Amino acid sequence: MGNTFREVKCFKCGHIFMWQKDGIEYQSEYRLESTSELLGIAACPKCGTDMLVIPHVLEGISKDSNGIVESGIRGI
Repeated sequence: MGNTFREVKCFKCGHIFMWQKDGIEYQSEYRLESTSELLGIAACPKCGTDMLVIPHVLEGISKDSNGIVESGIRGI
C-alpha cells in the first residue's frame, strides 16, 4: 500500500477522505479471502464508521463483508 495518501469513500455516508496507512500494529489483521491481500483499516472522519481499505479500490468496506478473513496478530 505504500506510504502515500489516497482517497477512500465511506460505504456508510459516502464521505470521501484522504487516508494513509499508519503502520500501527492492530490486534487483528484483515485479508481478502480470494487473494490473501492485506487490507488497511480506516475510520471515516465524518461519521466515525470503521472500514477496511482494499488497495486500488475507492470505496471502503465493512469488516463484516463476505470474502474477508480476520486473524489475530501474535505478540500483542
